[in-house]
Amino acid sequence: MPSDQALAHLVARFGSMAPDHPWSEEPSLWVLDAGEHPIKVFALLRLAAQLTPAQARERMQTGRFRVLNASSYELKRWYELFTAAGAHLEYRCE
Repeated sequence: MPSDQALAHLVARFGSMAPDHPWSEEPSLWVLDAGEHPIKVFALLRLAAQLTPAQARERMQTGRFRVLNASSYELKRWYELFTAAGAHLEYRCE
């Protein structure tokens, strides 16, 4: 049976398919807590997100903040660096 006929049969039997979830293409890395060395986290944030000192300071003042969106491979590298600096992190797909 051709795929278009099979799909039509499934839709007739089970109803329409759920819409695709609007995930962003790349996951993001978030700092939940800067830990005991916020100066190191500040420096890493500037490098990772290419921010000015004022932009990095403003982002860190919120407490929890997004570092960057990137590929999983790239985020793994930054995750290791931020963790070594004492930050508590999480990945998000939004």
